[in-house]
Amino acid sequence: MTWLLAEVGRPGRPRGVLDGGDVEPTTGRLLSVAELQRVLRATAPAGLHCGAAPVASDRSAPSAPSEPATVRSAGPAVGPGPRPDPTPAGGWIAVLGAHGGAGTSTVALAVADAAATDGCSVHLVSCSPPGRCGLVAVTSTELGVDAGGRWRSGRRGPRITVDRLTGSGVGTPHWPAFGGGAAVLTVVDLEAGAEQHVSSLAGASAVLVVCRVSVPGVRHAERLLEALGPSGRPVLVAAVGPSGWPGVVSSSSGPLLRGLREAGRVVPVPVDRRLASTGPSGAVLPRQVSAGGGAVLRQLSAALPVLAEPEPRRSRRPRRTSTVSLPARPAPDHLGPKDK
Repeated sequence: MTWLLAEVGRPGRPRGVLDGGDVEPTTGRLLSVAELQRVLRATAPAGLHCGAAPVASDRSAPSAPSEPATVRSAGPAVGPGPRPDPTPAGGWIAVLGAHGGAGTSTVALAVADAAATDGCSVHLVSCSPPGRCGLVAVTSTELGVDAGGRWRSGRRGPRITVDRLTGSGVGTPHWPAFGGGAAVLTVVDLEAGAEQHVSSLAGASAVLVVCRVSVPGVRHAERLLEALGPSGRPVLVAAVGPSGWPGVVSSSSGPLLRGLREAGRVVPVPVDRRLASTGPSGAVLPRQVSAGGGAVLRQLSAALPVLAEPEPRRSRRPRRTSTVSLPARPAPDHLGPKDK
């Protein structure tokens, strides 16, 4: 690499792409992106960081494999992964966004509302930083921040507790308190692109992948399904968009997503234009979005202990009907025995 450093790093001798600056002079081979990055790191001025430590310029020695990049988020870490510790006794649903803007928070809220409508207590947790959280305005009552300052809690109606990251806090990263035992269903809203947390989903009762009905959406969903791999837990896909997929979207689906769709494990969640403009709030979700959350919950109910034996609903009091029995009318006295 010394010959390349001499050409590129020599003052007063710039080499552009059209002038052969990206071609090895001895063999005429085009330089790879990695080689160009090494040159940029080696020739960058002091104080300018190019994203990684400079590597040796000796081309003969093989370079050691680099460590995988760590995705940094604007908020605090939530421990080793998105698995609640301790695992909620009532079971928990991991809602994974296949890509940004898929509608993960809206689908997670629709599932929580559907469970609450069925009489179940729900704990909804958002793991996205405040700048990317879609559940900031869904509560009707705010309950304040926990003792560590990491989680802001609120209530959505009488049955749903919502916890969101505050973006600050002290001490060791921790999960919010999971109370209620087996009587509470926990729904964890993970931010999009959470493939790095897939190994921590071993304790999840079910996994829900959310994607848009589009060519990029189904491709990202296929990649996330490959990262999940085979497991004993049920995997469901919530496709945000029309129930009838365009031909170009269907043809772009991978084998895993196509198999789930043929098995009826892809649930359509319609798009509401007003909700797309305003975002989720403390008001009730539109009827068609709520119906999509209910369809998801029905397919996952067998894997959730809290829904295995649903709470019996109070039956309506039957209407009172007039059942007064009238006494038999006696026969008139003037009639003879034959007439009676």
